[in-house]
Amino acid sequence: MKTTTFALGCLLLAPAGALAQEARLKLDQLDHLASQAAETVNISIDPAMLKIASGVLGTQRQNDAVVAMLDDIQGIYIRSFEFEQENAYTQADVEAVRTQLEAPGWSRLIDVDSRPVAERLQIYSWREGNQSGGLALLVAEPKELTVINVVGAIDLAKLGALQGLLGIPALPDVPDPKR
Repeated sequence: MKTTTFALGCLLLAPAGALAQEARLKLDQLDHLASQAAETVNISIDPAMLKIASGVLGTQRQNDAVVAMLDDIQGIYIRSFEFEQENAYTQADVEAVRTQLEAPGWSRLIDVDSRPVAERLQIYSWREGNQSGGLALLVAEPKELTVINVVGAIDLAKLGALQGLLGIPALPDVPDPKR
């Protein structure tokens, strides 16, 4: 979980960029892991849900920055599986995501490979010309597999404002910008 926390921190503190719909990863191929996992997180916040959230949050003046940010996001997609035993997922499961991230348009920003624990963190950016068009985070630990995909124009330095909203948990060691 330390690697996941670090990764989320990097994601939340990354520089701003415009994101595009083509940056959406296909994560449903990981859904078969839910039956083997002790804990599963499956979040798919599509544009329609974001519009509803913007409307609800827009009624509260202190959420203006969050509403402005949500207007530019096209989706947040998370799949996270925590297992009781190691090697519950296969390398093919990881490669199904990594293959998408090796396609033209994606570039790796961060690659942390911890040995001997076999924890790996990778953060990728989708690029369209000179514009950033998406962001993806892949964390593979012996007992955990997490993929986070953010799609749409967003100021990533303000992404922490989404903590506690739309089912997104408060993130440890990441300051809440609403305070």
